[in-house]
Amino acid sequence: MIRIEDLSFTYKPDKTGWILKDACLDAAPGECILVCGASGCGKTTLTRAVNGLIPHFEKGWRAGRVLVNRAGSYTDIKHFKPYELARIMGSVFQDPRSQFFTTRVKDEVAWGCENLKLEKKKIMDRLDQALFVFDLEHLRDRQVFELSNGEKQRAVFASIWAMAPCIYVLDEPSSNLDPGSIQNLGAIIGLLKSKGHTIVIAEHRLYYLARVIDRMVVMDRGRIKTCYQGKALHTLSSSTLASRGLRRMDLAHLEFKGFSRTAGSGQDLVVNNLEFRHKKGASPVIKDVSLTIARGEISGLCGPNGSGKTTLCRLISGLIRETKGEIRLGNTPLPAKARLKICHLVLQQADHQLFRASVLQEIYAMPRQGGKDPAFMEEILQSLGLQDLADCHPQALSGGQKQRLAIACALVRDPDFLILDEPTSGMDAGNMNRLAGLLQGFAARGRGVVVVTHDAQFLAQTCSKAVLLDRGRVRMDSNLSQTNKAFTQYLIRGILPPHHS
Repeated sequence: MIRIEDLSFTYKPDKTGWILKDACLDAAPGECILVCGASGCGKTTLTRAVNGLIPHFEKGWRAGRVLVNRAGSYTDIKHFKPYELARIMGSVFQDPRSQFFTTRVKDEVAWGCENLKLEKKKIMDRLDQALFVFDLEHLRDRQVFELSNGEKQRAVFASIWAMAPCIYVLDEPSSNLDPGSIQNLGAIIGLLKSKGHTIVIAEHRLYYLARVIDRMVVMDRGRIKTCYQGKALHTLSSSTLASRGLRRMDLAHLEFKGFSRTAGSGQDLVVNNLEFRHKKGASPVIKDVSLTIARGEISGLCGPNGSGKTTLCRLISGLIRETKGEIRLGNTPLPAKARLKICHLVLQQADHQLFRASVLQEIYAMPRQGGKDPAFMEEILQSLGLQDLADCHPQALSGGQKQRLAIACALVRDPDFLILDEPTSGMDAGNMNRLAGLLQGFAARGRGVVVVTHDAQFLAQTCSKAVLLDRGRVRMDSNLSQTNKAFTQYLIRGILPPHHS
């Protein structure tokens, strides 16, 4: 169905700095191919070459060919018109916001079908099916701006699914999804495969795809280095995968070995009976939430998409004001303006926090007690694998590299309380391990850390406790351990524990 022949690509006009180099790959009908590797290895660029963004929209130099089988013969993708590609190929990008064209969920899901000029009845049938398959029926009339990032991801995939392409190109489709939605995504991909669709996935999380992928292609610095076929995939041990910078293939034996709390000087941040409504008379998004963010501890904040995790983080960090309740530093009430001075929130969309012309300028722009120490700046860049990108423009980085840069800026600022919203969404195993070590070192100096995450592997190795949020309320607040079966069931399968105090 797809044939990639000696594909190379660079954005530079002098034909240097190749992001892809001599890539060769075939994908047959009904085959699911996983493309993985370290952040910045060329995965996303490869998907853009397959779905036609290169060369139709991305400016640069392309060598080699990407061929698609149409009517029994292979045609270079550059000879297709964009509207022709839309009939045979559907793409889900890493950032779902970039794919919205309308303002309501039902309109967004139907939009592609309308552009294909399908009959009204067929459009409505596909709309209803897509909303059901992707668990969006209760969000049918919701504004897309009101959705959580995971809900946005599902809405985008639903809109592509409704168009019924024969080829799917997915770039980190699980990055914003909760554990239950990830399991559902794996089942949907399996269903598409069984119906003869060709699927190419660029992804860091492997466990939910273990049963559906036919081949795993490992990339390194723009080249395809290794290709694992069929049964060979399931013989790879966790240590072998880790040595190649890859995540675990299963979570069945997840080990909780997170950071133990370090006694730190200073007062803890206390959240007491917190409530938040977007406007007067609206239903509360956060309801009667009480918890403690302790110095010297790394806490995980988990919960289904739309449960209020990001809103709670914005409240704690002072970006928005609570409707009721209070946040205290020890026994002293701390208004939103004061919280801004001692808290730093790393947003899920790293682009919103990157403004300078180079990585180094971004780091040096951060206010820091004790002045700018070049050796310290270099250490931060080195620890997050950004030292070779110091002169690069932040917007030219990959999604995972942008995320690491935003985290580097936060560590340079050295706040009392650091809050990170899905920091591993675009991270490979190597950088995930580096981040875990950095956060543990940060907490060991008496700082408080909160990590919003759906990443079971990262949570298990980094956090000592976790708070589970559901529909704006705290469902569970507990230490993590090997015996905590309730949290394990949620992290792996998305099964919420029963209500209890």
